[in-house]
Amino acid sequence: MCGDRNFIAKAQCMAAQCLKPEYKAHAQCEAVRRQQRIEEEKRNPTLLN
Repeated sequence: MCGDRNFIAKAQCMAAQCLKPEYKAHAQCEAVRRQQRIEEEKRNPTLLN
């Protein structure tokens, strides 16, 4: 669904698609969520475990 977009647009598309229930369990969505956690921890170090 997001394959024909450039790097940034593809990342935004993937994040949006992974929020949908029908894609939440998709293997690529785990990588998206992992990357989102890493980016959030960079912005807010108090979230680190």
